[in-house]
Amino acid sequence: MNYKRKPLQFNNKQFRLNDKGLSLVELLVAVAILAIILVPLLNSFVMGAKANSRAERMQTETLLAQNILEELKGKSIEEVAEKLGYDGNLDMDFSREEPYVFNVKDISFRGYDFDARIKLDPTPYYEVQNTEEYGDYNKFQMPIIEEINKDTNVLALESDEMDHAKTELYYNHLTYIANLDSADEDDYLTREEFDDEIKYDLRRRIEVNLTKNLTGFLVNVNYDYSAPAIRGAGEVSYVIYEDYIEPKLEGLYVFYYPTKNDAVIVNTHDFNEEDFYIDLFLIRQEEENSIGNDNVKVKAVSSDKIHIYSNTEIIELTGAVLNKGLVKKENQRNRIYEVTVSLYQGGKNFAKEAFALELTSTKGE
Repeated sequence: MNYKRKPLQFNNKQFRLNDKGLSLVELLVAVAILAIILVPLLNSFVMGAKANSRAERMQTETLLAQNILEELKGKSIEEVAEKLGYDGNLDMDFSREEPYVFNVKDISFRGYDFDARIKLDPTPYYEVQNTEEYGDYNKFQMPIIEEINKDTNVLALESDEMDHAKTELYYNHLTYIANLDSADEDDYLTREEFDDEIKYDLRRRIEVNLTKNLTGFLVNVNYDYSAPAIRGAGEVSYVIYEDYIEPKLEGLYVFYYPTKNDAVIVNTHDFNEEDFYIDLFLIRQEEENSIGNDNVKVKAVSSDKIHIYSNTEIIELTGAVLNKGLVKKENQRNRIYEVTVSLYQGGKNFAKEAFALELTSTKGE
């Protein structure tokens, strides 16, 4: 059987395209929808740009204030005053009642102009306010720690001179008794008896001689030992140090082991009124089973140019200045400050509304 296929037929009406345009109402609706979407989006862009600008300016202000603080920390108050043109009175005494205030104008930094007000205030550190935060640091006397250098300092150190002195004093005693016309064995002390007695009777005089001339100092230090209660012991002397120091003498360090009666005599020659003080350090050394006294008598003859530092008690003092403790200390002075840096917009003469930023830190010297 033969079948004939019918050709496919399409309904043209079903596939006819719509060629109508947008109506005005549809266009307005589309524009309104677009506006509703874009306006907040654009506003967020604008707000983001403003926030970025504020953040950049704040970062610039913070960086500038930190730079100023760091630069201040590396300078003394005198250097700060000189650099910033401070024309007021620099009172370094720890009792100053007002802060130092420096105004710096026309600072250009990263494209911005600023004025800065810098305040250095030592007063928070005068009295104890809060033991965890503040203390009377500006009343502290800073120790001066220096290496004992023989070029500028004298080191007079007692080593075995005392043992030698005891031996010589005992020999003097034996010689004295031997020369007596009516001496007998009971007049002689055995060495053991002598050693027991001299523990309580040994005397030592430290004699320091300082002679000044145009180029330096002649320094002589003698240790003189005696035992007055022991017949014929007499006195023996040892030169501990002798040398010429030029051009200046910064300190004289005298080390000694204590006896029952110690005295220091300082003889100064040719010192002038304008000469600086000589620092004398009397350093008592500890010795096992020592029965020496913890005090010493000091007499400085013909000069008041001696400053004495010692770790022992000085019970008599003539013609010298005594300082507490063995370590030399500086005078009380302002050493720590609360530092405040306030930034203002430039060119507005520090007006209140021009205030930008304030940072606070601490500066020590």
